Amino acid sequence: MKKLKFTQAFTGVEVLLVMTLLMMIAGLIIVSSRGVRENAKKRKAEAMIAALEVAISMYQADVGAYPLDTDVAVVPNISIAVLHDRLTNIQHRAAGSSPISGWCGPYIKFKREDYQNNNPTTNTIVDSWKRAYTYDSSSPVVHNTNSFDLWSDGPKTSTPSDDITNW
Repeated sequence: MKKLKFTQAFTGVEVLLVMTLLMMIAGLIIVSSRGVRENAKKRKAEAMIAALEVAISMYQADVGAYPLDTDVAVVPNISIAVLHDRLTNIQHRAAGSSPISGWCGPYIKFKREDYQNNNPTTNTIVDSWKRAYTYDSSSPVVHNTNSFDLWSDGPKTSTPSDDITNW
């Protein structure tokens, strides 16, 4: 008669216990990474505002004025799409000339992900939460009295304390 040889194996309870512990650890990692992602979105918005500030300042140095909407008296907060047009001047560069005296741009280059719906034809530059930035160079400017205000509403539009600004 053959002798039966027993091998060691994990019981079903032991396997379930290990799987439960692994799922709990994975859950903790996922929950803690949420804060990291939100912080990364804030840093990206801060970087875009800094880049736009530099581009607007270069525009001002070349042209002698900050980018303004032609209807600035009617619309004090210039549309971000108009700011995009002034900084990139895409339609006039294609034609080979610019109607803006002194313009030597483009002053900034945007990635596809910087546009509303990832669509560059919208000319609307959006923040990490897919909301348009706001630019105001009308006189008098509220915060930066000698230049312009530029901001993102941040993660929560109803909470001014989380706005990302250049002031």
